[in-house]
Amino acid sequence: MKVFISFSSADKRTAEAIYSRLRSRGIDCWISSKDINPGEDYQDCIVKAINSSDIVLLVFSSSANKSVEILKELSLASKKTIIPARIEDVLPEGAFQFQLSNRQFFDLLKDFDANINILADKIISMDVSEKKYKKKWFVIKKKHKRIAMLLLITIAVGVLTYTLRHQISVFFQKLEVVTSNSTVPSRQAPSSPTQMLGIHHNQQSITPSSPADPAKLNNVLVLLNGSSEYIRVNEIKALKKKIPTGLTAKDASLLLSGSGAYRENALRLIDSKIAKGLGGTGISKILGSLSENNRSQGIKDLENAGVIKTELSASEAAAIINGSGAYRENSLSLISGNIKKGLGGKDIANILGSLSENDRSQGIKDLENSGVIKTELSASEAAAIINGSGAYRENSLSLISGNIKKGLGGQDIANILGSLSESDRCQGIKDLERSGVIKKGLNADEAQMIIKGTGAYQACAVKVINGNIE
Repeated sequence: MKVFISFSSADKRTAEAIYSRLRSRGIDCWISSKDINPGEDYQDCIVKAINSSDIVLLVFSSSANKSVEILKELSLASKKTIIPARIEDVLPEGAFQFQLSNRQFFDLLKDFDANINILADKIISMDVSEKKYKKKWFVIKKKHKRIAMLLLITIAVGVLTYTLRHQISVFFQKLEVVTSNSTVPSRQAPSSPTQMLGIHHNQQSITPSSPADPAKLNNVLVLLNGSSEYIRVNEIKALKKKIPTGLTAKDASLLLSGSGAYRENALRLIDSKIAKGLGGTGISKILGSLSENNRSQGIKDLENAGVIKTELSASEAAAIINGSGAYRENSLSLISGNIKKGLGGKDIANILGSLSENDRSQGIKDLENSGVIKTELSASEAAAIINGSGAYRENSLSLISGNIKKGLGGQDIANILGSLSESDRCQGIKDLERSGVIKKGLNADEAQMIIKGTGAYQACAVKVINGNIE
């Protein structure tokens, strides 16, 4: 097992520390700062080192996030096992988001000494698992050779039997021709074509077997027993044709169990085998411990395969996307069309969860475009939905202004506008007035509540609600 260490020059000291610690644990490592000799072609050495490595360990930081050279290395290593090890609390951006979308990160942010030992243990266990995997499959292949030999013998016997029966049939046909003029009575002709073919009308029809055959599933689980991580993924891939369709959430969870950091990869292999139209509890069981981008990708796999039912309740939708973290809005956009229509403010707020700023505004847009948000929202429901949008509150308000009850008073309008100020508050007032949300016949106190906070834009706000004031 050979490890190629990819790093930004700004992280050289940390990368070399990782290199030294892994080598001290007996892991064969390669790093450009130590393993390229003077006068050697740098790029040629990089290519050869990646090709000869089993794992690419990316020292991921804000500097690495901007490195074009690291992107080239990741492209060359696309078919290798890539482990992004974070030394800074940053997320992939741009091309890195694409390159690392299906990779499980390993954090070296805190307690470097303890975590580098854990990383070394994992790499060593991967090496042991790979050897176990190769040995196991050698035994299976050897067994398959015996089965193939028996199959060939069976086919040969079958062909020989057919040939002998055909020759005997021809012999008797000739004999019948020779004796056709004798006194032997002729045989009675079949009374019907079906009788001629030997078909009997009382034959029973064959009943199709259950799609998710328990015996077939059990055979697959027996073969997977003991395997884990990427070894289990490889075995699932090899056994894919043997996995029955119509899997329940529990069946799928059993297959995915043990795949660990590679659970989403395993899920992608079996998503087409899972029963369609499962609810939130079943989907959550299948996704298991998947988090962040991996959970969002898992949701995408299941949605594309038609596994997620329509008419999800708010609690079911929340259960599915909980755990997506920074990718919650992306997860929500994938299932927004599967959620029940016409939900109230409390339910919408539950689905949006911890989303904030632009992500919350975008989540509201997803739900509104899918018809999930009911009309006739009360002021408190509208506020619950847009609270947390921060600098994007006015944008969120503009998305749902048409869903709010008409003819609300000054206090309700002020609650909806919330912390909006200056031009954003004036624009929010415009959105609500245009949608008929602000009642006619506002008294002076109500009007003052609404325009409070518009600052330099007070004249603009007064002009907007002038026709609504007594």
